[in-house]
Amino acid sequence: MMEILIEIIGQAILYGTAEVCTAKIAKSISRSRAPEKSKVSPISAAVIYAVVGYFAGLSSLLIFPKYLITDPNMRSMSIIVLPVLLGFLMSVIGRYLKKRCRDVVRLESFPYGFLFAFTFGIARVLFAK
Repeated sequence: MMEILIEIIGQAILYGTAEVCTAKIAKSISRSRAPEKSKVSPISAAVIYAVVGYFAGLSSLLIFPKYLITDPNMRSMSIIVLPVLLGFLMSVIGRYLKKRCRDVVRLESFPYGFLFAFTFGIARVLFAK
């Protein structure tokens, strides 16, 4: 039971850190672009977040190459549960920032946050030892 809790907390920290870093990068890019330039379509943004999430998951394997959970069923469950939780967390962050009149990037919404965390988790499931 303790290994499950440690794995969930560890993955949540990895996902959260990767999402926050990606959001900061996206915000700095969007600020550097002139407002009159064309915006990225939602589908293109989804593909970009999926690819970035996948590579962030691969990069996380450099730090944590092994899973702490040995049960494959628990790993499979975490690939759905954690992205849902982190997508929800990103949407809460997005709503908080919007109330404070701050710029919000697409990653700070449930669909994009979920997609990023899901592809992050897929990369870890496929390549973790």
